[in-house]
Amino acid sequence: MVNTVFGFAIIFGLMSCGVGPFVSNALGYLTGLSVGFLLARYVVFQNDGNLFAQGWRYIIAFAISYCANLTILFLSLNQFGLERYLSQILASGTYVALMYPLSRWVVFMNET
Repeated sequence: MVNTVFGFAIIFGLMSCGVGPFVSNALGYLTGLSVGFLLARYVVFQNDGNLFAQGWRYIIAFAISYCANLTILFLSLNQFGLERYLSQILASGTYVALMYPLSRWVVFMNET
């Protein structure tokens, strides 16, 4: 939740300053990448597994989830003509819907 609020603050702040929705989206998500990993590892999943392995799996899960995010953002803006702030929210929902289960069952799986 903290990382989502932080990311939206960056995305919406940049858009309100005239930065385009795709650049704002990229900067918001890239800024939150490390914070998101650390919060997920230590707070959400409380996992002390192999940091290196989890880091790589997190980057792959992020890439998959972020590509889906960009797809929804593109479709929302260009195919459906939705407002840019609403489009960001829909795209973020897609990211979370993929990233959480990937984190839970792939990135921070029990390594026994």
